[in-house]
Amino acid sequence: MSKNERWIWVNGEWMRDSDAVLPAETKGLLYGAGCFETFRSYGGRFLHLDDHIERFNRGLTYLGFSRSKHLAVHEVRPVIVELLERNGWSEADARIRIHGSLGRGSGYSLEPDPSLYRVMTADLLQPQPEGYSLSTVPTRVVPSQSRQSDLKLSNTLHYMKAWQEARRQGAVDALMLTVDGYIAETAIANIFWKSGNGVYTPSEQCDLLPGIVREIVCSLFSTGSDSLKGAGRLETGFFKPEVLEQAEQVWVTNSVKEIQPVIAINGTPYPVTGPFYEALFTAFENYKIMNLN
Repeated sequence: MSKNERWIWVNGEWMRDSDAVLPAETKGLLYGAGCFETFRSYGGRFLHLDDHIERFNRGLTYLGFSRSKHLAVHEVRPVIVELLERNGWSEADARIRIHGSLGRGSGYSLEPDPSLYRVMTADLLQPQPEGYSLSTVPTRVVPSQSRQSDLKLSNTLHYMKAWQEARRQGAVDALMLTVDGYIAETAIANIFWKSGNGVYTPSEQCDLLPGIVREIVCSLFSTGSDSLKGAGRLETGFFKPEVLEQAEQVWVTNSVKEIQPVIAINGTPYPVTGPFYEALFTAFENYKIMNLN
């Protein structure tokens, strides 16, 4: 099924992708004034769907919408299930995207009750790339004082630019730094590494988007998952990129990839198998068994 043939949901109506139209003069189009969530469907079940919807609603608040425009999990879930059914993907692993954006109007004026465009789409989950490599790029993350980093806002040109820079350098994804030169995240994921007796990830104060799978992985180490006992203590903080040269394993996380080992950063290789990864994947799979719903 091509994207033009798939079913999508737009403002409460079902339509084919090719039939979906929005007015040209909307603030979502003109200024990137929107927010979104992307997450995984496990055969019609979800991991922390409530957290995704809660963050989406915080994004709507950031954009100026009242609580009356917020989504409720009990309303969203049946729509996603029907979306999967209409596309024949009820039993498959799929990627779900929910997007909301400011509607008609130009200029920066704040309307008392702005119009909202909501779109839900689904795609079959594609195989993860083998040999996931990173390259440090010139484009930095935007300071949270300028762009609230804990929300998935539509205007992600800095991430797109960083991704393109990494691809031109022959890497799969970009290692992005703060404006002060500390490790932040990649263009699409959070980053972790193991070194000695410790496991490390940048602090949320490093202007990163703290992903939901990032929080799960942090909890696996902080709560002492059985399979990870003795794997190392977790430390968050401000780290210069040079520390990665001494890392033993590096991996990235997001809600679609889950946990993706990194094979190289700027040409420095890292192992992508071994007892530590076996323990990490086992702990995550056990967590999913307990929390998918």
